[in-house]
Amino acid sequence: MSQLKDIRDRTDGSSNKLCRRCLLLRFDTSAIIDAPPPPRLQGRDDLDLDEYGIVPLKFVLNDVLPGFPELEKSIAAGCRMCLFLKNALLNQLESTTTEDSSVAASNVQLMLSEFHPDLGTVQFTDRREDWLPSHIVGELCIGTMSWPFSIYAEHRTDGRYTGFPNPDPMSDQSIKRMKTYLDICVQNHDTHHSECQYTGQIAAPLRLLNIQDTKTVRLEETDGKNLQYAILSYCWGAAKSVFDSRTVLANLPGRLAGFPADSLPPTLQDSITLSHRLGATHIWIDALCIVQDSGEWIHESQKMLQYYEMASFTIVPIDSSGAEQGFLEKRPGWVWDIISWPSSYNHLQVSFPSYKTVHETGPATSSAWASRGWTFQERLLSSRLIFVGKDEVVFRCRAGYGRHASRPPIVLESLGSYFLPLSPAQVANSIDWNSFEMILTKWYQLIGEYSERSLTKQSDKLIALSGVATKIGQLIGNNEKYLDGFWESDLWHGLTWRRVTARGRSSRPTLKSEEFPTWSWCCMNQPLAWQDGTGSVSDARMIEVVREGTGLDQKVKMLVLENWVFPIQVLATQLPRDIEIDVSLDSISTSSADLFKLADVRVVLLTAYLDGDQEEEWKKNPAAKPHDVCGLIVEPIGQDYDGQKVYRRLGVVDILLGFEFTPITAGEYSGEGFDQSPTSVQIGNLEDRTRALLYHKMYLEKDIVVLG
Repeated sequence: MSQLKDIRDRTDGSSNKLCRRCLLLRFDTSAIIDAPPPPRLQGRDDLDLDEYGIVPLKFVLNDVLPGFPELEKSIAAGCRMCLFLKNALLNQLESTTTEDSSVAASNVQLMLSEFHPDLGTVQFTDRREDWLPSHIVGELCIGTMSWPFSIYAEHRTDGRYTGFPNPDPMSDQSIKRMKTYLDICVQNHDTHHSECQYTGQIAAPLRLLNIQDTKTVRLEETDGKNLQYAILSYCWGAAKSVFDSRTVLANLPGRLAGFPADSLPPTLQDSITLSHRLGATHIWIDALCIVQDSGEWIHESQKMLQYYEMASFTIVPIDSSGAEQGFLEKRPGWVWDIISWPSSYNHLQVSFPSYKTVHETGPATSSAWASRGWTFQERLLSSRLIFVGKDEVVFRCRAGYGRHASRPPIVLESLGSYFLPLSPAQVANSIDWNSFEMILTKWYQLIGEYSERSLTKQSDKLIALSGVATKIGQLIGNNEKYLDGFWESDLWHGLTWRRVTARGRSSRPTLKSEEFPTWSWCCMNQPLAWQDGTGSVSDARMIEVVREGTGLDQKVKMLVLENWVFPIQVLATQLPRDIEIDVSLDSISTSSADLFKLADVRVVLLTAYLDGDQEEEWKKNPAAKPHDVCGLIVEPIGQDYDGQKVYRRLGVVDILLGFEFTPITAGEYSGEGFDQSPTSVQIGNLEDRTRALLYHKMYLEKDIVVLG
């Protein structure tokens, strides 16, 4: 097949004609019909696609290889879209490996059946008339073979095109672009990029891989020297390739002496090649630099904060789900053009094949890397990230981001929650992190995001977050105590986590991990969330934190606390109609209606949410002016600790007010089940009296509870 040329070489820019057949490819919003979203978007709980639709198309091209006479006739008449389609078909043929020689002289049929809208406009506009085009899909049949066929068609208001990256990520042009990102970031440390620079003394990891010779590499004991190094953040994958390539006690001497790089899985080889081209002499790769069958791993895993913070840059093969895949293969060249259409979307940039933009995190990503538990902190702790995707390279640092079409090369952007600040000084200057309350809010946002990720071993849940926890502790300061995923000063609010129901997906049964207590968010295997803790107060008292194990293996096992405890039946039998009870159970297999009937099930109140009132006044007499409150639903497990029943968590309950109290004197109060009247209580009519009875029943007395 002849070498494909850029379609701009075949047009002088003056021809904007379209043949009758190509005019059928118009994105006509008045013709949109209801349709399910593409399979890749179905089941996404972060998207509201109930109103999704498509523009149906009836485009059929029948032609013959090798000359495409039908297309050539239309091209000669000036149809610019037919010229694009011809080059797209040639591109498809060149990128398809086949031994079928009959393809060279075959019938060709191209059917384009659906014009899909831009996802952002579907999500955030109220009318279908405001939707923008995104891509055209159909099928290409050549001889006996067929392929899905997708053309990207994006609206360009000014008629100017967005260029495409060099198809070879290792080309001189691509490497120069990546080096430009790094140079700008490093050389501007006194201005916009001050947050990208680790200011302390760099102490290299225990071992690094020396890659000065990319054919024969060797492990190097660093003795804590100040060495610059790159680092790899990747997915091991299900295949045995990484497992068989690990450094273990038996092969450590050979690794220190030197070994061939081509004995490693493709992803590891590619990371060595790319790091070397970018000027690095050393790289840290967990599978190689940690002796995996020794006790060294548990100690090294605690140092992820310093390893990723101190690295010159982090390489992320974001579209590789396993180390056996590699990530530097040459991409197919793209064909594209700007075509004028007789419609409101008069300039469309059409391109082929599909172009996969790198989405490093968030709802738009579908990469295995962005769903893996360990890579979460690797992203947050790095100073600079180089994402190598299927079709493009994206650079991220604490000052901004760079893409192949960025002007200037690095676009400045707020730090937000993409990285963690390097130091308390940066916290003070940040609009996102500059108070204790804001740091805690970020913490809950981060572990909510982390809870959506998967781990091969559930027991790694805290270890894989240890670097983030250490950094948050440094930012908070004041000797804040960390309790296995919780901060002691905000423990009671931290315990009020709840399961997030994924909209559009069938909820998976919850199997709490026995590695962690039932009150810990770490025991859960699905997304979690915390409500806003602003204004939360508690009168709970911690009596004892019960731990087991020693050293780095020590874990918090139980919490012994004192606070208000009452039977859950109180909520079922004494509930005024205008008080809302919101129950969130940890397991979908448990019925809240059944729980309300069980005499042994208790509610342990943890927090109240004040609305501008004084905390001290509330603590003196909490029932005088009831507030929204939150507590844990617990049941005994048949065990005791120091003579007290041990309870397991079943869920969380919010008791929400929907009324105003009218204060009256204490002498007007009486209620069954109370030993003495409160000093003051707000009770008006009978409804108010019933509400107050409920709150006094909850606040009747404190009890000691052991949570396990």
